[in-house]
Amino acid sequence: MSSGLTRLAGMDIAETAIARCRARLGRIATSSVGSVGDVQGHHDVMYTSGVLEHFRGCREAARRLAKCDRLCVMVPLEQLGEDRRPLSPVAHGAAEAGEGH
Repeated sequence: MSSGLTRLAGMDIAETAIARCRARLGRIATSSVGSVGDVQGHHDVMYTSGVLEHFRGCREAARRLAKCDRLCVMVPLEQLGEDRRPLSPVAHGAAEAGEGH
């Protein structure tokens, strides 16, 4: 790649996810199997979705990833209704009605 082009890199613990990435983006991205502890070097932007909340030391994991200009972290959000109860079918009895996850 020439110096003016964006380089993409991806990492996942699942070999199947990396295989899909290589099949779709192999010409423009590098991808590897690994975890938070395997991330090396400086990156302009890092994005993680639905991952950090699974680590026992999620704050430490976030610190490891913070060696970048921008860190985007997505975590599940449980929205609450006016009664301060979760707005999920399971929480409101839909599981008994057969509508749960």
